[in-house]
Amino acid sequence: MASKAPARATWASTRAAQLAGADLQPSPDRTDDTRRSQLMAPHSNPIVLTEFDRDRLARLLEALRARPGGDSPNLEALEIEIERADVVKPADIPPNVVTMNSKVELFDLDTEERLCVTVVFPGIADVKSGRISVLAPMGLALLGCRESDEVEWPTPSRTRRLRIERIVYQPEASGRFDL
Repeated sequence: MASKAPARATWASTRAAQLAGADLQPSPDRTDDTRRSQLMAPHSNPIVLTEFDRDRLARLLEALRARPGGDSPNLEALEIEIERADVVKPADIPPNVVTMNSKVELFDLDTEERLCVTVVFPGIADVKSGRISVLAPMGLALLGCRESDEVEWPTPSRTRRLRIERIVYQPEASGRFDL
């Protein structure tokens, strides 16, 4: 049996580069549909969300959009991810998928360092403690991906390239459908 090569989430780097680019500022000659299509990720790396996570993320989007400045590209990127995801009941999510509040062991493909992060909602994010917001490029890139998937996105100093080595903790796999 041939082993499957890890999927490379090139959409993460493309999306992050687009989100960082000045060309995504609203302009009179660009329609919302054109701008939205620029943010669209290729579907080469399918993602999976639970109904519970999808609903909470949708409420988060609604609440953040109601605030001043609620039209940020990060929110639009999250909305696109929610729309393109395969959505399953929490009990049906495979245990190798990154869900909200999953703790994930990652391998940096460039530095060969290992790191462990938890994908969380913005209110409890704390980078020093390894809690990465789902609205951060890293959190958005990881959400819904599987063990052995590779994700990448540009940072000010370099392009980060990480492989998901393993899911250390996934709430649903532990019978926690309320986290």
